[in-house]
Amino acid sequence: MTPFHVNGRVSRSSNCFPEDVLAAKHALNRLGFYDVPEWGIADFPDRQLMEAITAFQKSRGLRVDGAMRPGGETEAAIQGDLRAAAARLRELGRHGDTILAHITPEEAMFLHRVTDGGTINPETGLPEFFDFGGMFSGIGEGLSNFGNSLANSFSSMTDGISDFFSGSGKTASGLADSVKAPDIGSSLGNAVKVPDLGSGMASSIKAPDLGSGLANEVKVPNLGNAAPQPAEVSIMSPHRP
Repeated sequence: MTPFHVNGRVSRSSNCFPEDVLAAKHALNRLGFYDVPEWGIADFPDRQLMEAITAFQKSRGLRVDGAMRPGGETEAAIQGDLRAAAARLRELGRHGDTILAHITPEEAMFLHRVTDGGTINPETGLPEFFDFGGMFSGIGEGLSNFGNSLANSFSSMTDGISDFFSGSGKTASGLADSVKAPDIGSSLGNAVKVPDLGSGMASSIKAPDLGSGLANEVKVPNLGNAAPQPAEVSIMSPHRP
């Protein structure tokens, strides 16, 4: 994407698009050709803009007509100068800074808090933030290790469940051994500890032994040799006086 573009002709005699006027003023101001008036940058073409276009064309050896057209040489020259200016700013970064970014004041305050504090680049006058303590690199490494550990855990879990339901002979203990909880603590500076749910889960679940235990609890009488005994009946004679 080009840093500068106009959609229509910008000149004294043209009915200019307001967004083109603003884009031309901002671009020429960054290049040092347009001085912002005390009332600010407005979206109507003024004398200062036309003089800035003419001065830019003269400085770059272009056709001096005070007009800017979409895809024309003046627009292309402004695009090239803006890219060159951005490259020069990147080269002036200190301590490995090579990226230019647009950030909000809130984002700048966040960077000021989490780094070694913001300073001003003496060459560009722009704010800069340094991470001499290596906090960002440490966080990146920790998150990377955590992601790898989590991926391996899910892979092991999938294999264990597949083996369990396919009848490969793995019991509950084998399934539990296949599922390993990721060690999040080591990935993020040992700040979080996760219990090992592997063999401990299998050991805590005991299936009852239904073999000998059931036989010991239920007693079946031996009816083979013992014949039923007749009940004793006592007959009382009626009382005679």
